[in-house]
Amino acid sequence: MRLKTVAVLVVALLCVACREKPIKIGLLCPLTGPYADLGVHGRNGARLAVEDINRNGGIGGRRITLIVYNDESTLDGAVRGYEALAREGVVTVVGPMTSEQSMAVVKDSSSVGIPLLSPTTSTPWLSGKKDLFFRIQPETDKAAVMLARVIAGRPEIERVCVADDVRNKAHTAPLKQAFVSEYTRLQGRVICDLTIDPLDDRFIESLSEKIGYHNPDALVIMASARHTGQMVRTLSQKYPSLRFFSCGWAQTEELIAQAGIAAERILLLADNMPVEATEPLRRFSWDYRSRYGIKPAFPAVRAHDAVKLLVKALRNCNDDLNNLKEELSRPRTFTALSGRIILDEYGDASGDFYLVTVRGGEFELINRIKMTRP
Repeated sequence: MRLKTVAVLVVALLCVACREKPIKIGLLCPLTGPYADLGVHGRNGARLAVEDINRNGGIGGRRITLIVYNDESTLDGAVRGYEALAREGVVTVVGPMTSEQSMAVVKDSSSVGIPLLSPTTSTPWLSGKKDLFFRIQPETDKAAVMLARVIAGRPEIERVCVADDVRNKAHTAPLKQAFVSEYTRLQGRVICDLTIDPLDDRFIESLSEKIGYHNPDALVIMASARHTGQMVRTLSQKYPSLRFFSCGWAQTEELIAQAGIAAERILLLADNMPVEATEPLRRFSWDYRSRYGIKPAFPAVRAHDAVKLLVKALRNCNDDLNNLKEELSRPRTFTALSGRIILDEYGDASGDFYLVTVRGGEFELINRIKMTRP
């Protein structure tokens, strides 16, 4: 009887110890390299979410530990980081931050077995699949359709060139394809298809020469904030009448830093509201600036939302964290800082779109656009 009592006490103590053990969540993001603005903001936003959750009791009394891995903006770095985080014992990974990296990591996920929730991946090439990949960012092709409609509604624009980043094709290729298809359907003319290689020091010079040759009314840029800003600054000086459009990927402060006053010449069709657009976003922005001394960008908001969604899912797992994949696969509507996010059974997201410009060094919301069929 005494041995039985001791055994019961040991089991009880082990259960208590298990409950007190932190829950590890990984964050896979680029803190260096050409896409570092995504990763730095993503890391900062995720940390704020984790701190808020821990202040409010964690998950069933267990604290969350966020383990951050810098993937260096490379495909190999993302795969190495995913495997390293799995060895650290994380139950899930927030990330990757780019579509091309997500494509690489998903190939590795079936053998590693750890669910992924990307804050910012938007490629439709990962849609409709029953796998370990989930995301809260709407698909690229839907945004491209809306961008084509916005430009087609401007009678002063007849001839358009498109330029896309070849280093993140999983994001830009379907974006470009959907844009060209919809813009052509609406009787628009795409007169040149240009490429952007961030590793080529002469890519802006080459782009400028081709713009001069084709003489378009507008340039649609599908690239990061850094490279979009550099192009807008240089090309606006040489071609004063050229109009610029871009996608939500460019919606960070890096765009304004690189383009300067020329940033006010660009319109973005984004799936993220400017961070001052609503009261919850303004409170988040205040906390973020107080903590980090800089303005938050959309990856910070999305990473914050991703962590909050994961915590809701983990709380519903009833102490069995192995149920996380099934819980994330359950269709739901999630009210987040970035607005209402609708998730389907494949872990794919949908939501509204936003026409955004830059005024006085700040992103400003022009209009909310609901996705509709042609």
